[in-house]
Formats: sequence, structure tokens, C-alpha cells
Amino acid sequence: MRYTRRKESYEWEPVFLDVSDIILLMNKAVMVELVVLFHGCLHWVGVACTYDRLRHMFGDQIYYIDEHEFMTIEDFVSYAALDGQRFADIDEPLSVIDSQEGDPKCYLDLVAKIRKDIAKHKRKRE
Repeated sequence: MRYTRRKESYEWEPVFLDVSDIILLMNKAVMVELVVLFHGCLHWVGVACTYDRLRHMFGDQIYYIDEHEFMTIEDFVSYAALDGQRFADIDEPLSVIDSQEGDPKCYLDLVAKIRKDIAKHKRKRE
């Protein structure tokens, strides 16, 4: 897919996200794209969807890594891979150098908020 173009230099520092946080973000966001550095190579990881301007509605989401697309988050988690390794099994934090929004630092707060909301709902059910 690749909406975010690689730049020669950035005004911001990369951030590090665990794969579980990236998957959580993709599961909760309508659209997000992260440019991650893994084993010295850049990869585009994200979720995208169409938007019908006439009906003011989002369409079906597509989850992707580089050129590989998945129709559901479950398929993404099961089959998405980077350099031959299943994405969900990567246990090292990934360096996120860019995003569709620009500075990827904004996603640190969003992931923290999502985790807090999940914990809050879990406590309510108990």
C-alpha cells in the first residue's frame, strides 16, 4: 500500500513499539501506517480502508505489510511475516521511524490510552 514516503531526514526521533502494541493499534484504528526498521530493512505496516464521501462511511479495512494484504486482523496476525518470520512472533521492539501522521511519537500515547481503556472495561466485567 505505502501511503508514507521515505524521507532523506526526519525532524523526529524513532520510537520503539512492541509488535503486540502495533497489532493492538491496528485492531483499534480505522487507518494507520507505520514505517518500521527490521534487520536493517524498512517495512510499511498498517491498516487502510476506503471512505465513501457520499454516504460518509468507511469501507472494509485491509491490513498489510509492504505489498502483502490481509482481509482480517486475524489473518494478519496468523500469516503476516517480515523477513520470513511471522510478525506476531517477533519479540523485539520495532523501531518506528515514520508514520502516516508524521512523528510516530503520537502513537505511544494512543497505545497507552487503548491499553488503559481495555483494562478499565476488563475491571467493569469482573
